[in-house]
Amino acid sequence: MHTPLGYYIALSVVLFLVGVLAILLHKRSFIRLLTAVQISFLGIVIFLVTVSHYRQSLKGCVLSFFVFMSVSVFVLVAWSFFVKFYKDAHITFDDFDD
Repeated sequence: MHTPLGYYIALSVVLFLVGVLAILLHKRSFIRLLTAVQISFLGIVIFLVTVSHYRQSLKGCVLSFFVFMSVSVFVLVAWSFFVKFYKDAHITFDDFDD
């Protein structure tokens, strides 16, 4: 039993739209923004894999792999900047030593 192609495309469109909507709604929360970017790109990756499977070509799978890896690197770098700035913004009691 095969799942119709339209179901995968609908899933990818829904994931992309949920990600875009979350980006527009949660501009102030950095963690939610990164999660929303990841969800929207996951929708793009599912769409690329679905179309490449339908056309029986590996080009879409290879492209989706590079898209997923580049987004993962983006989120990792953004998260490391967030952790760095978060640590620098807090004052500890060690700062008040003579």
